[in-house]
Amino acid sequence: MYDAIIIGAGISGLSAAWQLKDRNILVLEKNSTPGGRIKTGTCHGISYDLGAVFSLPAASLLFPLKSELIDESPLLALWYQGRIHFGKGVMSCIAEVNDSLRSEARSALAELSNGRRPDYENMAPESRQILNAFFQVIHPGEMKDYILPRQIDAFRKFDTSHFARGNQVIIDAFLGELAATPCKLQLDTIVTAVEQQDDCVQVACLQNNTPTTFYAKTLIITTPAPVVRKIVRHLEEPCLTFLNSIRYGCGIVVVLGLKDVAIPEFCYVVTPDLTTNTILRQHTPDPDVNLLIVYYTGEKAHKLETENDRTILDDALVALRTIGIGPDKADSLLFSDIHRWEYVGPVITPEIYSGWNPDAARPMARVFLGGEYTYVEKQDPMPYGLIPAAASGAAQAQAVQKFLATESAAATFSPEFLTDVYIYELTDNQPVFREHREEGTIAFYGLILQATKDMRVCRYLLDSSVGGLWEYQRGFGATAEDSALVLEGLLSVNVPSATLLPHLKKLAEAFYDPEQGAFHTILHGRALYWKGPSVDATGLSGYLLHCAAPEEFHDIIAACRGYLLQTQELPGHWRSKWFPSTLIPTWYSVRLLCSDYQTGREAIERAVNHTLDRQSPDGSWNGSIIDTSAALLILKEIKRLQPENVEKYSCLRQGIENAAAWLLMREAACGRRGEPVLYYWFEQKPEYRDLSTGSRFFYHCTDKGPISAAWARLALAAL
Repeated sequence: MYDAIIIGAGISGLSAAWQLKDRNILVLEKNSTPGGRIKTGTCHGISYDLGAVFSLPAASLLFPLKSELIDESPLLALWYQGRIHFGKGVMSCIAEVNDSLRSEARSALAELSNGRRPDYENMAPESRQILNAFFQVIHPGEMKDYILPRQIDAFRKFDTSHFARGNQVIIDAFLGELAATPCKLQLDTIVTAVEQQDDCVQVACLQNNTPTTFYAKTLIITTPAPVVRKIVRHLEEPCLTFLNSIRYGCGIVVVLGLKDVAIPEFCYVVTPDLTTNTILRQHTPDPDVNLLIVYYTGEKAHKLETENDRTILDDALVALRTIGIGPDKADSLLFSDIHRWEYVGPVITPEIYSGWNPDAARPMARVFLGGEYTYVEKQDPMPYGLIPAAASGAAQAQAVQKFLATESAAATFSPEFLTDVYIYELTDNQPVFREHREEGTIAFYGLILQATKDMRVCRYLLDSSVGGLWEYQRGFGATAEDSALVLEGLLSVNVPSATLLPHLKKLAEAFYDPEQGAFHTILHGRALYWKGPSVDATGLSGYLLHCAAPEEFHDIIAACRGYLLQTQELPGHWRSKWFPSTLIPTWYSVRLLCSDYQTGREAIERAVNHTLDRQSPDGSWNGSIIDTSAALLILKEIKRLQPENVEKYSCLRQGIENAAAWLLMREAACGRRGEPVLYYWFEQKPEYRDLSTGSRFFYHCTDKGPISAAWARLALAAL
């Protein structure tokens, strides 16, 4: 289990990862490349940004950025009523239009500087239009809808200096720093659901359309708010109200690479009475090539969102030619590119941000929200842009560090004995009861982990291995069955394959017998009957190898299937050396044979028929929770893999329903103390004064309740 999972490999997610670089963390990204809203393209050797175009100051990072920084003209421009008006700032551009507009703009600026809202309702429409145009250089919404500290952004000129290789250099710098850390980055992974459990967070994903699940002690989500609402279950207040209230503007970016085109010097021009919002001019390392980046945001982007790329490109070219800065020859347009952004940025409204509550960025105790929209400084709230995005990731990472450092010791796991053991001496005359013990502190917890998904158990089992394998109880020595029970539990909670594979290899190396084509429980048993292959070990181990690495272990898996086909009893079941139940080894055997259904069809059908024939009228098998659960698992597996068998075996569906009803009526989720779960004997030196050398001891192990409860929970799942 990870210390933290971070959803989103944009600037916020990578910043959080860097702050947590000494922890065991996993970063999940839905796209095939990291970057989030930083999206840098390259054409003809020229780099350009299709997303966040304003650079992150190098001082905001704690490591160097290796790229040339290109400065742009100090002039900005306003295209209005058929003319372009240049100026060193917003007010000087407005002044070029007429004195009336300049006077009204100055009045609005004075009001904002004094912390008051301008009278937009009585402002001339031309003034509102022009101020909105300058405001929307960075914001996607209407100026009047924002908190007062942001409305003043309409009067600011923004620095458009940029990296010669685009903002991708920021992402590359983060990736370079993280490469030498335990951090794992997984791309092409779509998060579908997030759910907090008692001691961890469960993150369900699709990797190449294959469902998988990860677990972590904490989670940082750096996606936009609408995505958070889709994936997080059971949002708590005040986060729920915050996420439901926030809204985003959309955006479209059109980049044009122009060669040998004369363009006047300006950093950007706003276009209130054109279909576009802002046009940025960027020099490139090639003096003959310039970039024009055309932005559509808010309502202007919304009007074009259903149009195709060709229509949008034509619209941008019309706007450029209207201003007189477009390509005038066919070969002047060196390249073009377009990207649409559903969530270009949040609308920073007073309702959401004036009385900001930091708890709104905490959906649940173990879940933290990063991303620009959650970083709010009280004196000057600006939850938008690269700087807040990076800062939010760092801030939430610090909150995670604090949470992990102070997490209650109660979250640790203390194993209890799972079985009562009654020990008998097998004498020549009769069995003699000798002792009652408690045992079972390791292997059966793999079954419980499989049923409960309790990540405390997962951590405990990972820490309990001996030489890469597992015991029934500490000091007993590792066996194939015990190791396989634990490994199946770990597999069920999606412990990464890279973690499990060495254990599986060790399992095969230690217990697989290539001559027999089967697994032994242990190579040197404590009684004669311990020796030789084991049906349980073969069925369990072969299935695990099939699930984890079917190609790598192909030959072993095929041999295990062959062994099971040879050892099936005539009626159709399999018999165990260790489990009193014949239905448990039958379940393990049928499950593995079903991985190659056609080859094992005859044996599987015999097993199913035998299982159905033994069902009692009350729906149970032998009145046992464990037997009924194992039988129910067999029937469900056949129904899942071969739906036609519902018709072939007329009583299959009814058998499943009756078994499930019996388990539910018996409150099987609480288990049943005293059910036999294990028996074995071995020969040893005497432990008691009245015993002779070489005495045989029979161990009858019964459940304290959790084992049968785990079987029932597994059997009833997903009915």
